[in-house]
Amino acid sequence: MIKKIPFSISKDEAVGQIMEFIKGISGLDAVFFATNYLGVFGIESIKDLGWKIGKMWRSSVSTTMTCSVCIPRHHLRGATHP
Repeated sequence: MIKKIPFSISKDEAVGQIMEFIKGISGLDAVFFATNYLGVFGIESIKDLGWKIGKMWRSSVSTTMTCSVCIPRHHLRGATHP
């Protein structure tokens, strides 16, 4: 799943959209952001949801945030992690 955030919206609107998007995906396994500013907004969104980076995901999954894709765990069946 991909969520596009328009460049023209405010920080608060972007954080709100990211929060709604990621909390609406059951079995969320990873989150990636395409830009630094979206990564910062994403981390703020995760913090505002009360989630802990590195605590909510399995230890074999990277918590590096660099691109705008959310992958539900059920889409990763058969995938291997390095």
